[in-house]
Amino acid sequence: MQIFYKAQIDFVPSIGYFHSYLQKLHFDYIKSDDLLNHLFINDVDKVKIVARPDNIVFNCTAEYVGWTMYSKIINEAIKILLESKLIIDVNRIGVRYISDFNDKDIMSKVDLDVRSSLAIENDSIKKISLESRFAEDRVILNLYENEEPKETMSIDVDVIREHIHISTYGEFVEVLSDVHDLEKKIFFSLLKDEYLNTLNPEY
Repeated sequence: MQIFYKAQIDFVPSIGYFHSYLQKLHFDYIKSDDLLNHLFINDVDKVKIVARPDNIVFNCTAEYVGWTMYSKIINEAIKILLESKLIIDVNRIGVRYISDFNDKDIMSKVDLDVRSSLAIENDSIKKISLESRFAEDRVILNLYENEEPKETMSIDVDVIREHIHISTYGEFVEVLSDVHDLEKKIFFSLLKDEYLNTLNPEY
């Protein structure tokens, strides 16, 4: 998950404030010589944050913890950054989910009428790539098969809401929820019902 933001102060001097605020949420700062990418890790909830001059990236450090827990951590972090005025404007929110399956026969599992005309094939991969708009959101979709190092298939859904101006916590929570709901809807609509019923995805 990634947000783009406008800050109150320049990035380098703001890192100390990031550290101070995120420490309250059990994030530890991992020291590095990289002045443009600052890593914070929460070993309790298994989530990491990378802070950059104009964006913040959230990701899991282990298995996906589920949206209820994951969004709670994201919302708490953004709340403290917005309410402290360290971040004064969120102008883009992107939620990306990549799901890997131990099955490479993706073309027979997806419910996508245009798959045959969009598939790109070579010796090791088949791939479908689409980009579209759903009302306010841009959607980037990739489905691909891999034979090496093992036979797997992946579904990669990226939903982005951009050209926005969010300055309050309540607005952020609402937009993040909307973006995730669309991503979830797209993900489940891609798979044929008979295949989806054999899975137990945590979303």
